[in-house]
Amino acid sequence: MKILILFALSFSLKAYTFTQDFKVFTSHRSAHQFIVDINKTSRTPFKIFPLSSKKYEKALRVIEDVMQGYRAIFPGLTWDLPDPFPVIVKKESLNSFIFPHTLTREGSPFVIMIFSGMFREEVTVDEFYGVMAHELAHLIFEHSKKKVLEKLEIFYRVKSSEVEPLGFKVPNDPFVEKVVSGMFHAFKNKNIRHIEKVKRNHKVETFRVYTTEEQADDASIRVLNFLGRDATSIGKFMLRWLKPEEKEKCLLSVERGDKIPYGTLFDRHRDDCWRYDHSIRLAKTI
Repeated sequence: MKILILFALSFSLKAYTFTQDFKVFTSHRSAHQFIVDINKTSRTPFKIFPLSSKKYEKALRVIEDVMQGYRAIFPGLTWDLPDPFPVIVKKESLNSFIFPHTLTREGSPFVIMIFSGMFREEVTVDEFYGVMAHELAHLIFEHSKKKVLEKLEIFYRVKSSEVEPLGFKVPNDPFVEKVVSGMFHAFKNKNIRHIEKVKRNHKVETFRVYTTEEQADDASIRVLNFLGRDATSIGKFMLRWLKPEEKEKCLLSVERGDKIPYGTLFDRHRDDCWRYDHSIRLAKTI
């Protein structure tokens, strides 16, 4: 799920309180109105469903369930957090997102933005749970904070004969960190020559970076397992981004135990098939 940035407006202090670095709203109406006001300042404003929409009933129910899972598994991070409120955007994309902590001086609005495409019949209930659990992880673990990202990242490599490890279990490799960080810097400065040089000198296809998207997937898998849901649902949801022939190839490769392409290092969202395979591997360990 991509983090989208909008511009903030000031809002009445009576409508929300502050918990940690979050703007926590005292009612669904105040949360909804806050997002509506912010949306008015955007260059490309969304169309937002009114609170009278029945879609909110499903979203609120699922978020309540998922938060119960997080409170059970991560009590130290959630003991003082209420359930976040959903705001539904009229857009048929299969997506959901949160706001970054830089949106306001008080921190991230404690809301989950959900595209209306998530309510289509083709999206299973467990997949909806998986996406909500993924987005809640971004909120609860405060993934939009730079210092959180820097502390979380683990750089490592995978041998060609090795089974893909679970990133959070692998020690950090300073050499891989140095090489990949240099590639990030070169990519940011459009220094393609340096990137090509690194690719010639190192087997970058074996490099890995454990980061926020993988942690959010991992948390989703654990929470859904706790709730008695299909723990691999976030992985199955990612298959929806593949073309039919790509999905068929992915399913066959996973079934055979093939090495699944990792995806580019420059995007925290790994290859969709890799995330599906990862969800299966992690679920088996729980």
